[in-house]
Order: sequence, then structure tokens, then C-alpha cells
Amino acid sequence: MELRHIRNFAVIAREGNISRAAKRLGISQPALSKQLGELEASLGQTLIERGARTVRLTAKGEVFRKRADEILSLVNCTVREVTCAASKLSGRITLGAAETFGFAHVAAALAELQRKNPAVSFRLVSGNAEDLAGRVQKGELDLALLLGPGRLDGCETLPLNVCHELGLVLRRDDPLARKKSIAPDDLLDRPLLLPRRFRMTTELAGWAGYDARRLNVVGTFNLLYNAAHAVAEGVGSAVSIDGLFPEMLAKRLAFRPFAPVFYIEAYLAWQEGVPLAPAAAELVRLVRGRVKGCADIDDFMGTTNRKETPS
Repeated sequence: MELRHIRNFAVIAREGNISRAAKRLGISQPALSKQLGELEASLGQTLIERGARTVRLTAKGEVFRKRADEILSLVNCTVREVTCAASKLSGRITLGAAETFGFAHVAAALAELQRKNPAVSFRLVSGNAEDLAGRVQKGELDLALLLGPGRLDGCETLPLNVCHELGLVLRRDDPLARKKSIAPDDLLDRPLLLPRRFRMTTELAGWAGYDARRLNVVGTFNLLYNAAHAVAEGVGSAVSIDGLFPEMLAKRLAFRPFAPVFYIEAYLAWQEGVPLAPAAAELVRLVRGRVKGCADIDDFMGTTNRKETPS
């Protein structure tokens, strides 16, 4: 299989017609059909069903089309990064981010990176920490901003000096909302919505000091926005960090931290032993500099506000 086979297949899939694809590629239709046959033979799979006027991708063809687009995008980014001027960076950074105000460090570094290197773009993928962790371990993400009481195996990490208190999002008319904090016994028999993270139930039970089977978990979620609406409708109470439920629900919902305090840390992660692309490596360097210059996120936010306030 050659790169030209992949490129030509992608054009055929996009055009839906071999004649139009051949015209766009500037080659003859018989030559393109021959190359398609060579590609299918090398894979031992039929990728395209040929009709009188159009072609249709088989199930295997759909899978190959998706991967072909990813391969070609990576090739194009690599070419731009390698051939760009030494003083400028280019390419696209694929960045995953869990919900945390620690992203302020990363956002500020991104802004600085793009000011100096306008050819750098990024794709931001928001999600829960478990999904993002798996994707960065597989190399599908260049970097991921994660949350957890522990660090991710097989990855290099950069702590952001940001720790969140875990607690309970509940309705304001819930009797527990009158308390300043939530104790372990307060969770017993209470319908709970948990973040969809592999170790969340075990971690919560470990904090509470009793068997996980005593927790009444009625549902899970990956991001709090929609789960907060379920809480507002009385489905259950959601385990979360503060400051995430939508403003429109602020009058109906409250957050109460756990006591004893249950902290989770925000950190940046990338594959261990795999060199980062130049743009991603520069982003890590900029984030590291910002974290080093701030004692915590409040220090960072204060600095930002002072810069925006006229003297």
C-alpha cells in the first residue's frame, strides 16, 4: 500500500464517482480504477461497490475512509511542521480537556503560542477524564488536561497547581443543602449520579470508609451540564467539583463540599517516550512557565485581571 493509494481512495470516497475523482486527480479513469484494485488486493477487502454512475463504500470502506482522512491530515501537518521556517511553528494541536478552571493556564498559553505562531491551530476535545485518558494513551490526542487523585500511567505529566474539592450538587430545597459540607453518612441510601470514571465508585467508597455496594448509584455522566438538569428534576444528587453546573440553574442547585475534604488534581498529560510535535512541545513549555510563575490558579486569575484593569 502506498500513500498515493490512500490519497486517491479518499478523493473517490469524497466524489462518489470514479470519473469525477480521476478528473480531479488529473489521471485517467482506467489508471485510477487499477490503483483502487491494487489497494483492495493489498488489504484483501472490497472497499467500494461500483454502480453505473456512482460508487458506494462498503462497511470496510467506511472504516478505511475514516482512517485515510486521519492519516492524510497527519501527513499534511507533519509536512507543514518540518518545512516551516525555523522562527515560526505550524501544525494542529489536538488537545483534550476535562471540565476544570485549570484550563485557564492552557488557554493563556494557547493565546501566546498563536500570537507568535499564527499558522498553529488547535482542535479542542472536551470530555470526561477517563475517555480523554484512553485517547491520549493511544496517541489520538497530543495532550490532555485531566483530573484525578492519581496520575495517568504511561504518560508524562505536568501538574497545574490546581486542586478541586469534590462534593455534591443537589437541589437547594434538599435538606442537605442546609449543611455547610457533606459527611460520608449523608450519602447512604441517597440516589447518586457519578462521573463516568473507572475508579470513581471505589475512590468515593474509600473516602467514605464503607463498601461501595452501600452507594446507591442511579446513573453516570461524562459532563455535568446535562446531569445538572437531571439533578434539578430530582433524579439524584451529582458528585462533582464546584463551579460547573450551568448558570441558568444557579437558583435551583447548590454545591456542598465533602468533609473530610476530598481533593482531585488538574494536570496536563502526554504519551511517555513519544516526542511531541514542535507546536505541542512549545505549548507545554509555555504552560510550564505560567504554572511556575503562579502559586495557584487564584494567583493566575489575579494577574490576568490586573492586566485587564486600566491603571
